[in-house]
Amino acid sequence: MDTTLKKKDVDWSQSKVLFVAPSFTSFQKGSINFNDLPIELWEIKRYSGDMVLYNRITSERAVESIKTVSKGEKKISAVAKVIKVYSEDNLLEGISDNIKDAYYKIKEEIYQIDSGIDEKI
Repeated sequence: MDTTLKKKDVDWSQSKVLFVAPSFTSFQKGSINFNDLPIELWEIKRYSGDMVLYNRITSERAVESIKTVSKGEKKISAVAKVIKVYSEDNLLEGISDNIKDAYYKIKEEIYQIDSGIDEKI
């Protein structure tokens, strides 16, 4: 039985790409400055005693849309057209009330632990 997924079998509109490496170049770090490009960079460092540190690289400047730099470039324009930005309401659409209630209770508990948490959908 062939269980290999084909490109057409995946809903790529809801995908996110995570890059994990010991370090990244400044150009690679610059790639996360676009708010509608679904990628994350994570640096990983191994220490003695089997300790591992994961550090998410965050944007160093104001974020902008990939669409602002893609004018005139056919491939980037094509990608920018299919990138979808979702809101919390979009993601909860069609979900049962029980699941929504549980989600909001957990969310409330998390904010009670630390109200400074930055939520990103």
